[in-house]
Amino acid sequence: MFVRTKKFTDRTVLQIVKSVREGNKVRQKVVRHVGTATSEEQLIQLNRFGQLIIEEMQQADSAQTHLFTPKQYAELLEQNRNARQQPVPDRVRLKNCREESRVALGLREVTAEMYRLLGWEHLLGVRRIKANRIIQELVVARIAQPLSKRATVRELERFGDLSLNLEQVYNTMDALNDDVIERICRQSHEMVKKIYTEPIEVIFYDTTTLYFESDTTDSLREKGYSKDGKHHRVQLVFALLTTAGGMPVGYQVFPGNMYEGHTLSKAFGQLRKRFAKARFTLVADAGMISKDNQKWLEDNGIAYVMGARLRSYSEGFQNQVLRADDFRPWGESVAKQGDVARYKVLSHNQRQVIVTYSPRMARKDARKRAEGIDKLTRRLQRSRQPRSVSQRGYAQYLSFPEGQVSVDQDKVDTAARWDGIQGIVTWGVDTSDPCELVRRYRRLWEIEACFRTNKHDLRIRPIYHWKPKRVRAHIAICYMAFCCVQHVRYRLRLLGHEMSADVIRRELNALQVSILVEGPGQGQYGMPSRASSDARRIYRSVGLSWNEQPFAVSATGRKRKPAASR
Repeated sequence: MFVRTKKFTDRTVLQIVKSVREGNKVRQKVVRHVGTATSEEQLIQLNRFGQLIIEEMQQADSAQTHLFTPKQYAELLEQNRNARQQPVPDRVRLKNCREESRVALGLREVTAEMYRLLGWEHLLGVRRIKANRIIQELVVARIAQPLSKRATVRELERFGDLSLNLEQVYNTMDALNDDVIERICRQSHEMVKKIYTEPIEVIFYDTTTLYFESDTTDSLREKGYSKDGKHHRVQLVFALLTTAGGMPVGYQVFPGNMYEGHTLSKAFGQLRKRFAKARFTLVADAGMISKDNQKWLEDNGIAYVMGARLRSYSEGFQNQVLRADDFRPWGESVAKQGDVARYKVLSHNQRQVIVTYSPRMARKDARKRAEGIDKLTRRLQRSRQPRSVSQRGYAQYLSFPEGQVSVDQDKVDTAARWDGIQGIVTWGVDTSDPCELVRRYRRLWEIEACFRTNKHDLRIRPIYHWKPKRVRAHIAICYMAFCCVQHVRYRLRLLGHEMSADVIRRELNALQVSILVEGPGQGQYGMPSRASSDARRIYRSVGLSWNEQPFAVSATGRKRKPAASR
């Protein structure tokens, strides 16, 4: 290989080419485009850059490869931890060393420790050592750089210096059957019980939708109401159960066309099977409330705090809700709950209903309605067929006198009476304090934050798999990655440090080890990078410390391939 220059009137193009024999002829094949130079100085710099690229390519094609297997990665981690027992000899001259590769160990080491603490080290059985390591590497990769499994294998080999076989990855994913997934959820719940000094009193439950890249439907992939706005895509429903602090205790997967309210008894029923004697309060939003769900919860003795659909109650009860003279002031001595100014406590079918009024929410509701009606009015003015817009947006405020379409001001005024009013319904709870119950309900934002972590930081969707068992395995891997992140964040919180999943990933990805080689047949040495203060805190939260001392890499810690046969 060599750098070829092609000169034009105003520029010079540099390319890396190599000679390829085709039959009795030899032709030059362009391997890589280096750049375009417009001056003599740029030409010299690009030529040097091209020579460096050629050296890297020749090194990659040499008899020695720089890829680790999962086992060798574990050995390198152990060598880094025991750096004092493997010091670099005094005879090593730095000027004779070159960097052979650079591996990111920080995130792998912390995640591996958290993975072990969660009890998943032998998830597929003690004897299946390689399969267990592959699952662990997929969890680490999901946190470090979430991609498809094919792209993950490619990126690990390219940047992570880790060798995985794609077919083995798929075969290992197939081993994550329902029993293994149940074990994953059980272990995550057991770990949460260990870290909490008091029994778990509150369980949050919510669902979201995850869409696929493919359009084929089956027993799991169906079209339904998409919370991501991807109504044209097939999807599934992902249900998550967490504690009040956002610690995951289980999950369930349902077909994409299932109504979210129908998932509660199935998902919560699995939790009750694992922990029949545990007593806790379920907190869920208004999407989960229905007569069937309330009856199921009450028959099973499960206390609940759920969002109330106040407008679905009888007219007489709605009048009680809207009556302004029996609202009580929230009181300055009570902690602010979203600017709540007034509240009232009502009883309905032996259930407690707490109604709150927030001026800030009232202003927001009025503003949104005014904007929606304004858009609807402009659409009516532009449309030649006004009836075509009757099912869009704020069509509930339309009326059709004598075949004409217009905005009904009476409907607008009726809706305005509900501005700023929200309600929750409770049953079987251990307290009647409205402040405490509203506080519990409003902490639902924490499970919404969990969904954001899964969707944005871990990129649980889009899903590229199409076999149901692979889809379930993908969700399981993402759930394990989510558990590791949340437990690290919880441990940091106990130390007085709040960090997002993105900050943790960025800090740990910066902790790398450069593998230096003194010369052909000489020793290999690891040169760790310097840890930031946040990275040290993350390490301390899981009981580890980052080594910054250079160490010798043993010959067994490298993978070598045989020289090509001649």
